[in-house]
Amino acid sequence: MVGSEVLPSPKQHGVTKPLSLAGPSNADLLRTKKLNKVGFCYLIICVFINIKDIRVSLFD
Repeated sequence: MVGSEVLPSPKQHGVTKPLSLAGPSNADLLRTKKLNKVGFCYLIICVFINIKDIRVSLFD
């Protein structure tokens, strides 16, 4: 009976239900704000380095 075999359902890994319905805490919001600042600064530095490299390569 090859055509009528039932395949097992795939296992679900990880969190499938929310741990809390309360929303983010003040500490979570502060941590996110700090991480966003760091990410933005990193982005600006990367853009500056790339522009500098492009200018140097254009005038060589």
